[in-house]
Amino acid sequence: MAKGLKKECLDSVSQVIGRQLTAKEGEDIVLNIKSKVLDIRKTEPNLTKDQYVAKAAALVAQDMQYRATRMKVNAQRQVIALAAMQNYTADMRAKGLSANSAAMRYLDKVDKHAVGVSKEYASELVDTLQAACPKFFGMIENDDAVAGILAEISGVDTKNADYKKAAQAWIQCTEKMRERYNRAGGDIRSREDWIMPQTHNQGKVLNAARILAEKTPQSFAGRTAARAKAATQVFKKHDFAANRDAWVDWVFERLDKTQYLDDNLEQMNDLEIKNVLREAYLSITENGDQHQNVADAKPSGRAKAKSEQRQEHRTIHFKDYKARIEYNRMFGQNPSIFGTMLSHVSAMSRDITLLEEMGPSPTSTFNTLKRSTEILNNQSNNVFGKKVSTNHLMLNAMWKNLNGSRGIQNETLAAIAQGVRNIQVAGKLGGAFITSLSDIGTYFTMVGVNKMPFAKSAYYLAKSLNPADKRDIAFAAQAGVIGDVFNSAANRFVTDNMSQGVTSKLADATMRASLLSQWTDGVRRGAALTAMTFYTNARKYDWNTCDGWLRERLENFGLDETFWKVIQKAPAEKFGDAEFVTKNSILNISDADLATLGISRHALEKYASDYLAFVFDDAHMASLQPDLYTRAISNWGAPRGTIAGEAWQCFFLFKSFPTAMLTRHFQRAGDLYRYKKRNGSMLPRASWVGYYVAVMGATTMLSFVSNMFKDVLNGQDIQDPFTWENVGRAFTSGGGAGFAGDIFVSALGDYKYGHPNIYNAFGPVFSSMLDAYTIYDKYKDDRDIGANVLRFAKSNIPMVNLWYAKQLLNHAVFNQLQEMMNPGYHRRMERKSMRMRGTGYWWQPTSAMPGRLPRVAKSKDRWEIMK
Repeated sequence: MAKGLKKECLDSVSQVIGRQLTAKEGEDIVLNIKSKVLDIRKTEPNLTKDQYVAKAAALVAQDMQYRATRMKVNAQRQVIALAAMQNYTADMRAKGLSANSAAMRYLDKVDKHAVGVSKEYASELVDTLQAACPKFFGMIENDDAVAGILAEISGVDTKNADYKKAAQAWIQCTEKMRERYNRAGGDIRSREDWIMPQTHNQGKVLNAARILAEKTPQSFAGRTAARAKAATQVFKKHDFAANRDAWVDWVFERLDKTQYLDDNLEQMNDLEIKNVLREAYLSITENGDQHQNVADAKPSGRAKAKSEQRQEHRTIHFKDYKARIEYNRMFGQNPSIFGTMLSHVSAMSRDITLLEEMGPSPTSTFNTLKRSTEILNNQSNNVFGKKVSTNHLMLNAMWKNLNGSRGIQNETLAAIAQGVRNIQVAGKLGGAFITSLSDIGTYFTMVGVNKMPFAKSAYYLAKSLNPADKRDIAFAAQAGVIGDVFNSAANRFVTDNMSQGVTSKLADATMRASLLSQWTDGVRRGAALTAMTFYTNARKYDWNTCDGWLRERLENFGLDETFWKVIQKAPAEKFGDAEFVTKNSILNISDADLATLGISRHALEKYASDYLAFVFDDAHMASLQPDLYTRAISNWGAPRGTIAGEAWQCFFLFKSFPTAMLTRHFQRAGDLYRYKKRNGSMLPRASWVGYYVAVMGATTMLSFVSNMFKDVLNGQDIQDPFTWENVGRAFTSGGGAGFAGDIFVSALGDYKYGHPNIYNAFGPVFSSMLDAYTIYDKYKDDRDIGANVLRFAKSNIPMVNLWYAKQLLNHAVFNQLQEMMNPGYHRRMERKSMRMRGTGYWWQPTSAMPGRLPRVAKSKDRWEIMK
């Protein structure tokens, strides 16, 4: 740890600054001095110590002056951001929203803009994604490709053209993000040796001795013995010194020791470097509080501004890319190098958006937003004759999800709970592709409401879903329309980040194997291409003469006439017979047109991401993606790793889709109603009602069809479509009434494993726990115990419930085993199906081949079995 500047350093910097620095200020800049000396030595290796000090001091002084200037500029940026926030919320209130709703709408708008920034930069990593493509449905990381790409990023020539191209894409993308972050008010300095973000898993670092014993390469027997020994150590007292020393020794062997200088600017010896590592260990495991005195504890006060984050000095300097890979996989937050790189793009995109939309201090903007909302609500008390409360719970939950500040309280509990939820996803969503056919209904609802051409939208949907033609995928990716790399499909039903761990890979692999990922990306790609070509044609109209509903949506998205003029100036890209305004079109606007618009070329990056955000808002309406409202409801901003927080997320599992149906479509329908009302429509409420009738009618009709497919795929006859029971089944599975389906429709059913189906409303995790307990509790008198145990196990095993393979596996393996364990089991299940649904089996569960073709059952058939 630095003790402070030597007198000559302190005097040199003070002389350049023009005032005498304090000792504390000297301590704060000592790491800067050493960093500058290391940089200078690369180009001027033969200077004297005094010359190094003088040059480094001058550079540090320049940095301090730069930061002082940046603080003044950031103060101005903050004022502008606050004014923009106040103007936007005032505009929303003028359109009819309450103060609470306007504040939440502002946060949701910022979150949607973050999607555009993320898509803009992710699209520039297409070469990196293709070169490092994981194997076997994304379950196994391509180690050779990842190592080759990192080698190229580090400057090592691998002689592989694909790796070079991928590395160059990563370098250019991350540099663009860094520069844009700085232009928005941040301060990230460029480092020649930066490869990828360095993360630490606190739980692993705290238990370094055990982690190293378990993961150190050795024989299978050796690994097994190490894990068995580690399991016995869990209940013993934590040995701080052993874990610290294990971590220090392991990291020490992978360091570039030339990067460590003492206070005399000489290379440290091994003991000194290990002392630095011991200090780093304490900082990681004690969250930087290792030197705080509890007797002097004070409230934390104002948190560091977003623009001041990402400035920490690096303490661990690895000797090469191989050491970086080893550390990331041993102690990193995400063992996947690929996942860590993509997480960096996502996090940087979020931070860039927060700085651009909410100013250098987004937390200050949020607090002002919340206080403004309180004032407006208090002033409304006399208007409504009652107390109008500010929705602090929802606002805080939305903010924590937006800025990524939920945090984690207990990593072990969080990992276990996440793993349990992932297993539910992998075991129970193998047939979700069939349910998702209702996307066609939401797709054409979006098209109809936005007045997009039906025929062209149908063409792009069909083209995007054609697996034989990859041209539209390549064009869309380069245009910024790139699918979510991880769990684009699973995110429809859950709101967790499943990019880490074995269970998460199994869940994601199940989504890919079931074709749900391809379907989801295809529908969204078709919607995005439809939107792009629609806006390309619409730009021939000026701002004041373009379609009023389009202008309304742009304004609600925080976009103005200048944005529309940028779209008008962008040179369209031609693909097939159509022209599209893409993010590349915007970035390629000529200098002459920029001069006419009066904006800088750097500003085009924000306009490009704003355009993508607006396009993807339509795409995420066509194939629902949980919005900020849904994510906030799914966790209420509670930290991960708390009992209450994890229990609520388990309850909410699979409920994000019906919630998003409500939040997204309620918002769009409300906007349409308020727009019609302000523009003199005779029956504005009819537009609201008509919107919901259209979306619910379309999704319900398609759910009728998908439910028929489900029946046939399950080997059963098709349930009588002309019953209220079947109407309710279709409505709740595709009509956005998933909660009602959980509670009311399930409650009408018989018992499952011996307990009422209404308990399924508590979510699949609790339902599965209750299933297991019920089977155990009734094993003495339940004659179907063996078959039920097998049925329960099968419902929680990944990959065995894929919609196209489920019946083949059932008839070949599982049904036979169930019948062997409990003879007559399937006959009893058939009688139960006839009694409950009026359907028999066109493919008898124990038959190797179907006995007849499926038929449409009639309601009266259910009583035939009772005669």
